[in-house]
Amino acid sequence: NIDSKDPRFSIYKTQRDDLVEKERLFLCDGLLSVERLIKSDYEILEILCLEKYLPFLESLAEFRPGLMNLVFTGESEILREIRGYDLHQGIMGLSRVPDLEKTELESPLVILNNVIEANNVGSVIRSAAALGVNHCLIDESTCHPYIRRSVRVSMGNIFKMKIKRTGDLIGEIQNLRSKGIV
Repeated sequence: NIDSKDPRFSIYKTQRDDLVEKERLFLCDGLLSVERLIKSDYEILEILCLEKYLPFLESLAEFRPGLMNLVFTGESEILREIRGYDLHQGIMGLSRVPDLEKTELESPLVILNNVIEANNVGSVIRSAAALGVNHCLIDESTCHPYIRRSVRVSMGNIFKMKIKRTGDLIGEIQNLRSKGIV
């Protein structure tokens, strides 16, 4: 069990832009999203959850050796104190944001330009993945795809997606076109 005053958990109160942009960490909440995180190749730093999720997590341990060493449980009041509000479904994972500038893209891909709402970014990623599109190019004015709300709305499909973020969208599209990708 965890203590809400434990300084190791202060990261959960960090504001979203600071967490994603400065700390290069992201939060993933909800049962399906956490399951997809566990089944992905993303590094998991820890999982906070209600004790009732331990059997669920144990059933996924085959996908992630040492998973149960990363799990912290607590009552809903403690998790609320740690996060600052109720956790969606009572389970949350903490992971590292991949380096979005070094991603190599392939066709087919989806391109996002100035999509500022996290809900919309997550929705596009979820829809693209449903259509078999696993590559995404975004510009810097688009909401960061690893903001918690975007990850949740994507329903964890973001973990299937290769995402590249660029400050020169037109130049990147021209580069991809020269390679026959777009």
